[in-house]
Amino acid sequence: MAARALTLGNKAFLGARAVLEQRAVHKSARLARMPAGKACYASATPVGPLVSLCPYFEVPEENLEAFKKNVVEGFYPKMADEPKCKLYNFTFNGTVAHCREVYEDADGLLFHLGNVDEPLQKALGLAELVKLECHGPAEELEKLKEPLKDLPVTYFTQL
Repeated sequence: MAARALTLGNKAFLGARAVLEQRAVHKSARLARMPAGKACYASATPVGPLVSLCPYFEVPEENLEAFKKNVVEGFYPKMADEPKCKLYNFTFNGTVAHCREVYEDADGLLFHLGNVDEPLQKALGLAELVKLECHGPAEELEKLKEPLKDLPVTYFTQL
């Protein structure tokens, strides 16, 4: 059976069968090689103590450009000093900013929070933190609860 695409409006999305057919081209559907020898694992694969932090900011329209400038000139340069950071970038949907962050472990996340205090304080002066999630293994999340107790964190435990 041929791969089919789902069309919504003018956008086409591959169906599950098409995705599986594409993955079959690779020697392993569970492991994709990335640059510099890094690996990307499927969500059901044990990945060790990785922890992600997911802050969402509501940025008033009049502060949006200043917020984005703070991301590029404040947050991003600090990331060169973070050896335990695996992924870090901001994405935007209108006036909502979201930072995708993944660290080797809870210690890496805590180091990050100390490292970016200055641009974070500036960001909080320009926008409101409306949601904060932390995802990871129970053992790593437990290490974060006391240091993050004053923040409105929702914890999600990895299976």
